[in-house]
Amino acid sequence: MGPKAIDRMLALEPPREPLDSLAAVWRDFKWRRLERGHRDPCIKFTAESKDLREAITRACDSRGADGKLFFHQGRVWQVNRDAYAKALLRVQNRKRMTKAESFHEVWEVCSIVGGATHGIGTITTYDVAARLCAYLGWPARRIYLHGGVVDGCRSIGLNVNRRPWIERRELPPPLRFVENLDYVEDFLCGYRILIDRIGD
Repeated sequence: MGPKAIDRMLALEPPREPLDSLAAVWRDFKWRRLERGHRDPCIKFTAESKDLREAITRACDSRGADGKLFFHQGRVWQVNRDAYAKALLRVQNRKRMTKAESFHEVWEVCSIVGGATHGIGTITTYDVAARLCAYLGWPARRIYLHGGVVDGCRSIGLNVNRRPWIERRELPPPLRFVENLDYVEDFLCGYRILIDRIGD
């Protein structure tokens, strides 16, 4: 979210405490986003798939159960998302995901295939991996760098130059102790403006 969107959010519903520390900003995020289920609706929809083929189709389509396109993929053409799904549905890629034993292994498949698919960038490859891992049951154990997450990591003082991810041990408390770091990825991207404002 940009500064204007953040300010609108705070004006509509003021924070429950001063947002003057990373811990306070994280608590606000948990209250507004996690406890109320205000995250990518495609995650839940993909997790409810009957099999991996359906999960891949839903994850790449980037729509929730209501049929609305998730805003992250607002500039990704349907034809490119369909081509991405078709590539991930190939037998060798489905086998790799079925045998995967971590979020990272699924992300690697999504990243390699996404990099070879016209019109698919790092944000979409991460989002698709997160949705598929919700179906497969693999929590994120690293922070993968793309889009606004890069700025969020810089806001908490991390060096992100020419790196594809950040390890858990590099995160400050309280973020280091969150079980599924996909939540922290969402926080660093969506709340980076508020993190920057700490101490102003």
